[in-house]
Amino acid sequence: ECLFQSGKQKRALLSIPNFPLPISKPPQIRHRISPSAHGNGMFATRNLAPNDLILAERPLLVISRAMQLGIPDAQITQLTPAQTMKAQLEEYEELLRFCIDRMSPENGTAFFKLHNCHTEDSSGPILGILRTNAIGFSVAGSDVKKEDKEFFSNVGIFAVASRMNHSCTPNVSPHFHSPSFSLRLHATRSITAGEELFISYTDNCKPRAERQEDLRPYGFKCACGACSDPD
Repeated sequence: ECLFQSGKQKRALLSIPNFPLPISKPPQIRHRISPSAHGNGMFATRNLAPNDLILAERPLLVISRAMQLGIPDAQITQLTPAQTMKAQLEEYEELLRFCIDRMSPENGTAFFKLHNCHTEDSSGPILGILRTNAIGFSVAGSDVKKEDKEFFSNVGIFAVASRMNHSCTPNVSPHFHSPSFSLRLHATRSITAGEELFISYTDNCKPRAERQEDLRPYGFKCACGACSDPD
């Protein structure tokens, strides 16, 4: 299910010849989901070389980052900041519920199997899963005008890829392939069979303290090599 802020993304996608193209598949299954030190995680089932395709999958749910909530200004002016935030979260939850209700039973089940680390704040159960598992991507090409790029920036939920854990030194790179409307996961280095596969939830070029702050909403403190090294 897709919830775009404007029709620009839809028109851009439908302008791609033969959209959507078939999803690319690796020659063998190269991943498995298993328990890890971080809950569940994704692991390599065979040795992988740099740039090997591990998985390609279409999203269960896509939401535009620029999505605006429909709370009237007159109502907002009568609320405290805390009440405004609560109203916005409730509005967002209702919007997401509409999308979930449109999913196939199989996709809905896959969505609710994902972890939710936002059970103690004001997020509803659907928004909590979205905030915990969303992967950012854009369907914009290099020819998109700068002022339009915000309309092509999205977050997506994926049945498999969203189960990947974080490392500031990831061994997997996610890339959204617009012609097939699928997220592709490629190895960034040589990977040994049985090794856990990681993506990064933050900007790895940031200083360690800033990375840790970015990761705080996920409810863990990163202890990867880049964060453990005192240098």
